[in-house]
Amino acid sequence: MKRIKILLLLTLAIALSMPSCNRFEEGAISMRSVKKRLSRTWVLESYYVDGVDKTASWNAQYPNYKIEYRENFTYEAFIGNDSTYSYGVYSLTDWSKKIVRKPNADPTSEIVHDVLKLSTNELWTIVGTEEFHFVAEDE
Repeated sequence: MKRIKILLLLTLAIALSMPSCNRFEEGAISMRSVKKRLSRTWVLESYYVDGVDKTASWNAQYPNYKIEYRENFTYEAFIGNDSTYSYGVYSLTDWSKKIVRKPNADPTSEIVHDVLKLSTNELWTIVGTEEFHFVAEDE
């Protein structure tokens, strides 16, 4: 019985000491839901393909790219001087580890972003070999 208690305490200590392994900075249990943390306008800070920084080429093709995720599960992406680039609906799947976007232009297609990091000020996602680092837009 004593060994079981020690094993349980050891397991609990290890689990509590590993918050840095979580993709959500505020921890798995937070006062702010993933949807609330995601619901804001995000400005692209950097873009990588296969680990190589391709931000300059992205910005040349999509200047001032930003995306707004709303609490009603709609999104709108902007380029240039706030002109709409695309819009549609999104969902959070796989325990909020994925953002699945369905553009209105082609509702049969899906763009699946794996969430690498989400805090109140940063959103990092990956689609295939493309990695996107966003920062929250100043309001």
